[in-house]
Amino acid sequence: MVLGKGSTTATLTTEDVQQLLASAYGDLLVGAGLDPAHKRVLVIIPDGTRTAPVPLIFRLLYEQLGRRVAQLD
Repeated sequence: MVLGKGSTTATLTTEDVQQLLASAYGDLLVGAGLDPAHKRVLVIIPDGTRTAPVPLIFRLLYEQLGRRVAQLD
């Protein structure tokens, strides 16, 4: 499964990232037949050799999953 939204001239908006995250974890959980409730979720972030908006992504993941899972790290 490949999800994304790319452009050579534009930056992803917060709303774009929210939609991509919701789609990615939704497809993953549904495809595996998993209910995220009472699950522990570990987010592995890129090391210093790669760039990513880690604070934004983690904040959005927490907003979408934080209250639904047993633990989010």
